[in-house]
Amino acid sequence: MAALTSHNLHFFKVLMPGYDNNLMIPVVVSNKLKELMVSKMEKETALLRTRKSKDVLWKVEVSRSDDGTWCFSGDHWRDFVSFHDLNIYEFLVFEHTGDLLFNVCMYDSPYTSTSGFPPSIGEKEFPSPTCGENRHHVQEHEPRSEAVNGNLQSRSRRNNNASKNFTCSPCFTTIMAESNLVPSMPYLNIPQPFTRSNNLEEHGGSTITLRDRRQRKTWSVKLQKSRARRDSHSDVRTRMLLRDGWSEFAMSNDLKLGDTCLMELDQTARTKEGRIIFDVRISRNAGNN
Repeated sequence: MAALTSHNLHFFKVLMPGYDNNLMIPVVVSNKLKELMVSKMEKETALLRTRKSKDVLWKVEVSRSDDGTWCFSGDHWRDFVSFHDLNIYEFLVFEHTGDLLFNVCMYDSPYTSTSGFPPSIGEKEFPSPTCGENRHHVQEHEPRSEAVNGNLQSRSRRNNNASKNFTCSPCFTTIMAESNLVPSMPYLNIPQPFTRSNNLEEHGGSTITLRDRRQRKTWSVKLQKSRARRDSHSDVRTRMLLRDGWSEFAMSNDLKLGDTCLMELDQTARTKEGRIIFDVRISRNAGNN
């Protein structure tokens, strides 16, 4: 997870009664989030990422109440609360990195039964999910089979059902480098474990769709096979690239070095229509602000 920076929008929330059903986003914050300011919907979707489970993106509903305030809510928010074993008076720090993507840091309650405020507040511990060999590949996740201690074991068992809920479709993230933005022939490499687990090699040469749901825009990009040497033993592996059409996407979205693209595979379109569509979210590099 990216380190917290002073350039991104931050807010913190102390968990008060009712937090397990919904958690309000401060009005002053929601008024600065352009995704919520321009939304004509009663519900949006946010993605939450925690320091201890950075490989998992939790898809959480953001709903608008009658008075116009926005809050995290719904079944997936309750799953998030349950899995991380959040309790009253603990507090969360949210960092918005763009397009309703949030990094979340969790801290234990500053209150104790005997001494009030302790001299320091430790970051909260909880069992980490296992997401396979690709750190960018996010699917359904499972709790760690052996917890660090009895408390975590008990917590892991208690939250087993929550952790089995589908949090996000298969996706990967990539940070924009020079090869992704060069004027001559930019391209985007798709991580090999993601390619294998989603059988993308069989679609080499086909045209896929990149989609921005919020802007209601789409771009056609060619999925291309490329062979490259992997190590000193001259083993050859197949890479899958987004090439033809990627330049138009990058320019249309004004991508810059250090920006992060999250690409989520639309499972419904893949299963029912036989189409490959990636929903794209862009997190801007704070240094470019």
